[in-house]
Amino acid sequence: MSTGRAAARARVITIQTDELAGPSFMGLGVEWDPYDSFKPTQADWDRTFQRLDHMRPGFIRVVEPASNYFAGYDAAHNPVYRWNAPHVEQLRTILDYAQSHGIEVVLGDWSDPMINGDARIPADFLAQLHDVYGYTNIRYYNLMNEPNDSADCGFGCWTGIVKALSTEFTKLGLSRWLELVGPDNANSWDDTSSAQALDRTSGLDTDNPIGGDSWVTATLHAIPGLIGAYDSHRYATIWGIEHGVYEDQMRARREQISNLDSPSKPYFAGEVGLTARQVSPFSARTTRREAQRLAPLIDPSATPSVSAFVDSQPHIGEFDYGVWMADMMIQGIDAGLSGASAWDLDDAMHVGGQYGSQNLKQWGFWNSLGGQDGYPVSDLELRPWFYSWSVLARSFPAGSETLTVPSTGVLGLRIAAAKIPSAGAYELSFAVVNDSDTPRSVTLSVPSVTGPLTLARYDYFAGDRPVDSDGFPVPAQVLQGVQLAGGLSIKLPSRGLVVLSSVDSGTQVALNDGTTTLLDRLGNWREVYARSKGLKLDHRDPAQFNGDRSRATTAAKGVQYLVYRASQISSFELKAYYRKTLGIRVYGSEDGATWTPISLASTNPAPTVGGGGWYLAEILPNQALPAGTNQLKIELTNNRTELSEVVIQAG
Repeated sequence: MSTGRAAARARVITIQTDELAGPSFMGLGVEWDPYDSFKPTQADWDRTFQRLDHMRPGFIRVVEPASNYFAGYDAAHNPVYRWNAPHVEQLRTILDYAQSHGIEVVLGDWSDPMINGDARIPADFLAQLHDVYGYTNIRYYNLMNEPNDSADCGFGCWTGIVKALSTEFTKLGLSRWLELVGPDNANSWDDTSSAQALDRTSGLDTDNPIGGDSWVTATLHAIPGLIGAYDSHRYATIWGIEHGVYEDQMRARREQISNLDSPSKPYFAGEVGLTARQVSPFSARTTRREAQRLAPLIDPSATPSVSAFVDSQPHIGEFDYGVWMADMMIQGIDAGLSGASAWDLDDAMHVGGQYGSQNLKQWGFWNSLGGQDGYPVSDLELRPWFYSWSVLARSFPAGSETLTVPSTGVLGLRIAAAKIPSAGAYELSFAVVNDSDTPRSVTLSVPSVTGPLTLARYDYFAGDRPVDSDGFPVPAQVLQGVQLAGGLSIKLPSRGLVVLSSVDSGTQVALNDGTTTLLDRLGNWREVYARSKGLKLDHRDPAQFNGDRSRATTAAKGVQYLVYRASQISSFELKAYYRKTLGIRVYGSEDGATWTPISLASTNPAPTVGGGGWYLAEILPNQALPAGTNQLKIELTNNRTELSEVVIQAG
C-alpha cells in the first residue's frame, strides 16, 4: 500500500480547486439522542465524550419529543413544562457537549410537536434552550421525523405544521437564529438493475416502493420559502452503494433544489446507514406477502429468504460495513450533499430492534450495555466502521468546500476532495475508496497547488488499519513535501479506503485558482460572446430537467456552438442534460483564430428526477488548460443534448 509518484498504469484524475461540488459542507455527523431506557453513568458519558473528541462530528442530530418535556396546562390554559425530567437532563448533557465543542445541532421531534395543535409547545421549548440555558448552537429544527411514513399525517398535514411553526417562530423572534428542516423523508431505496433502467424513463421518484423523495419535490413546489435546509434519510443496499446509485440520487436532488430554490441552501442526509433487511426498516406493518413482492426490487445482494422485520443492522460489526459507509459518503460529497448524520451512535440509545435482553436497536459504533444484561463485554469496543467514519469526519470538517471530482470510470473506485479554509490559505483532504476485491490504483493531480504539502495517510483495509491504545485511527504514513501538481499515485490492493489529509499537519497552501468567475445559467444570451444561428433556449418541461427552466439546445441540423471570452481562462465546469449520447465538444483559443481541442472528463451521469430518459452530467477539463486561453468554444453535436450552465474561472 505504498504511495509514490504517478504509476504508469494508474488512472490520472485531475481536480480543479475552483470547481465546487455544492454549498459549504456541514460535515459528517452522528445521531445522538437521549436514551430510551438506559441510564448512563458518568463513566458511560466520559467514554462517549472521549470517542466524540476523536471523531469531531461536523454536526449532531438529536431528537427530543414534546411528550418528554410537556406536562399539560395550568388553570389559564398556559403550557406547563418538565425542564428537570430525566430525558431533558440527558438532552442538556448532549447540548452542553456540542456547545463546548462548537458543534452545530439539528434538533427535532419524532412526531408532531404541536400537541393539541398548540404551536407554543415546541416554540417555548426552543426558547428555553436558547434564551434561558444559552444554547446558541441549535441551528435547525426538524419538526417531524420521517413524516411520509406516518399513517396519521400526510403531506398537507405536514406542510400545515411547517406553516404554523414558522408563524410562531417568527412572532417570537426564534427565526433570527433558527431555521426549519424538511421534509426529512423516510428512505427511498436504491436501485436494482431493473429499477435503474426504470430511472431512464420515469426518474428517481419511482425507483423505490416507498417513493419518499417525492416529498422533496412537493416541498420545493409548496413551501420553499419556509425551509432553511432540505434533508432526506437514506438506508442503502449493498448493491446500490457498490454501483454508485446513491451518487445518482443525490446529484439529481441537489440540482433540483438548486434550480427550484437556491444553490446555497443545504441538502443533507438526516440519517444514513445500510438496510437492515429486504423490507423497509421503518415499516413494521409490511406483510410477508408484500415483503416477498418487494424483496427483488430492493436488495438483490441479500439472501433470497425474506425474514420478519428487525430494526438492527446485521453487518454492523463487519469490516465491510466501514467500506460501504465510506463509499456512501464519498458518493454524497461528490454529488454536492451538504452533510450526513450516521445512524447511530450507541446501541443502548434506542429499544425495539430485538437485539439482546433489552431489545436494543443494534446500529451503533458500540454498545454501552456491553458486559451487562447478557451483552458481551466486546460490545464496549469500537466497531470497525468507527475507523472510516471518524477519519472522514476529521478530514472533511464543517466549513469545508467540497470539490467536483471527475468519475474514475472504474467500477467501485471513487474519490472525494475538499479544500478547508485555514489561516488565509487552505488545507486539503482526499478520500479514495475501492469498493471491490480487485486491486486498484489512481493518480491524483491538483494543478493549482503550487507548493509542497504534508499529508497524513490513513489506511482502512481488512488487515491494515493502524490504531492507538484507545482504538482510534492513526496515520499509516505521513508524507512530507508532496507536490500535488505533479501527481500523487495511490494504490489500493483490496477492498478498502485511503484518506489523505493536511488537516492538523501544520501546513497550508495557497491555491493558484482563477480570480474571477463567469457564470451563465443560460436564461438569455447576454453572457455569450458569439454563437451560431442554429441555437435556441429551451424553456419546455422543466420538471424533466430537475426543475431547470432554461437550457441551450440545437434548433437546426449540424453542429452548433457558443463562444465565451475571458482573460486567462484557467478552468471551467459545464452542466448538461442528454438522452442516449452526450454531444458536447470544447475548444480553447488565445485569439479566436486557432482552436485547440480540450480533453474532457465527467462526473457519473445521474438520471434526472423528472425522468423522460434524460441524464445530468457535470463536465470538466481533463487537465490544466494551456496558458493564454482567452476564449472557450462549446459545441453541441446533437439535438439530444441541452446545455444548462457554464462556469468559467479566469484571471
